[in-house]
Amino acid sequence: MFKKNDLFIIAGVLLFGLAALAAVRFAGSAPPALVEIRVNGELTAVYPLTQDRDFIVTGFDGGEVRGIISNGTVDVTGADCPDKICVDHRVISKTGESIVCLPNRVVITIAAGDDTAADDALDAVSGR
Repeated sequence: MFKKNDLFIIAGVLLFGLAALAAVRFAGSAPPALVEIRVNGELTAVYPLTQDRDFIVTGFDGGEVRGIISNGTVDVTGADCPDKICVDHRVISKTGESIVCLPNRVVITIAAGDDTAADDALDAVSGR
């Protein structure tokens, strides 16, 4: 069914794939992620994701959103909004994930660490 050369090619492709996976996984560490909290579009607080803490955010029109940063995750534990969708949201832990409380206009996002070169770079998607 398989010839000797076919097995060499399959083994080579598998070894190349494993080497690429190892290079991506162990090729240096990314800067620690940050938790950015915005109220009505304005950045109001930035916390390291690696430091456990409780926080209270005063939202638009005085509503409050309470949350916890713990073990590299962010969870909203309470809010003054009527629907509590933000409280029912699952915990977030990966860059780009967000929890939003629309009535209080609060957005909690996990952002990449403070890599200033990335901040100044041109975004390939939006062109800004």
